[in-house]
Amino acid sequence: ETLQEMPDSDSKLLNHSLQQMQEQTERMQYLVDDLLLLSNLETQPRKSECVNIPALLEKIFNENSSLTTNPERIDLQLTSNANLFGDEQELRSAFTNLLSNAIKYSPPDTPVVISWHQSDKNLIFTVTDQGEGIDAEEIPRITERFYRVEVKRTQKISGTGLGLAIVKHVLLRHDAQLIVTSQVQKGSKFSCHFPLSRKC
Repeated sequence: ETLQEMPDSDSKLLNHSLQQMQEQTERMQYLVDDLLLLSNLETQPRKSECVNIPALLEKIFNENSSLTTNPERIDLQLTSNANLFGDEQELRSAFTNLLSNAIKYSPPDTPVVISWHQSDKNLIFTVTDQGEGIDAEEIPRITERFYRVEVKRTQKISGTGLGLAIVKHVLLRHDAQLIVTSQVQKGSKFSCHFPLSRKC
């Protein structure tokens, strides 16, 4: 940052190098933040309060809509007003990770649907996209730390490889299960199933 604030240099190489340094520093910061979050999820005692899930999803929806070039791309469907016993910050992290992945790994002109509904046995948060999809053999491994599906892309997608590991640990702490269905080149559906015993 200090070097970037110095008087402009005519050296394109220097400017390019400084930009790369900044990008890698930011990537390292994201990586450290995610590792610290994972460590806390594994070691900190669980907190439980009644979390207003519809209000939380409205916040996440508004935040992500403002960040996309097409705000109408994200579709929020709330068919239940049920709340959930849990940790709001942890749930926010899990839901945001799933939505961010859906946006990153699907074409910008395709919709991403997030929903909250209740079945006979569960409260279910779902993110559905029409992206590149995941091969069936890869699905059991996608929640491993640093595991990234190898797909040939025209553009490299940034990330720490820890997002779904964080989702997995958050759900474990909330007695929940992640269910993934996907077809290559047709899209993916990530569903978080919370037991009705956590309804509040």
